[in-house]
Amino acid sequence: MAATKITSYDTFNRWIDSFNDLIDTIGGTSDLGDSSDKFATTEYVQNRHHGVLTKNLTGFANVTLTSSECGHGIIIVTGAMTTNCNVIVPNAYNHWILYNLTSGGKIITFKTSTGVGLTTRFSHSPIFAVCDSTDVRGISGDALKEGVFLECDSVLTTSYTITEGKNALTAGPITIGDGVEVQIPSGSVWTVL
Repeated sequence: MAATKITSYDTFNRWIDSFNDLIDTIGGTSDLGDSSDKFATTEYVQNRHHGVLTKNLTGFANVTLTSSECGHGIIIVTGAMTTNCNVIVPNAYNHWILYNLTSGGKIITFKTSTGVGLTTRFSHSPIFAVCDSTDVRGISGDALKEGVFLECDSVLTTSYTITEGKNALTAGPITIGDGVEVQIPSGSVWTVL
């Protein structure tokens, strides 16, 4: 098949229009929080990895973030808290760097509507959080003080499968909840210290 040569300005415009139609047919560009197979623009990628959402929680016991809000790579919560607060995120795979800059000493829990949440108090240290579409878990900068301390949950409440070809390490003792299973693939090891 021979290459197509653009011979005029009108032909070029028709080619551009056809390309734009193709993009529209495929689904256009992604919005923050979109997990479809649409094209991702540079703006989308920059906001996803470097975009900052600041959310004031003052006066709320529950705040639900939209998919678009959760599309930012960094989420900062602020506000003068008089009660504990749940920040509810969509049930979707995602990850963030979280900062809890609230005052009042109350607990802020990042969670899905049905899963286990990540509880935080005021801290200037970042928390790396991951949502597996059910639960939100994380590791805080406080938990990794000077590269010496790693803090783990002491109760496992959901079943877990260790990644094939990987080993896992847990600081124990650990309590495994009723009906909860840990699957260890052949060749992998789970060590509880």
